[in-house]
Amino acid sequence: MDANPILPVEFVLLQWAVAAMYLAIVVWALVTLAKANSLTVGARISWLVLIVIVPFVGSAAWLGFTFVQSSRKQTAK
Repeated sequence: MDANPILPVEFVLLQWAVAAMYLAIVVWALVTLAKANSLTVGARISWLVLIVIVPFVGSAAWLGFTFVQSSRKQTAK
């Protein structure tokens, strides 16, 4: 990696770390969406579009939704 006189190396590494975490969250949301058995096809497609079009907001909304669902299932038992 060539040294950039404008951006310090730490800033570039921070950018890569944030991008990697961002990608991991989106992939995690897509994997959990694929494993969700309780959704209809329409709901699954809607969530997929939301996650792909608005990745951070869609992923956060989906993961929050699944967390609330799993919490409700555990308290119902």
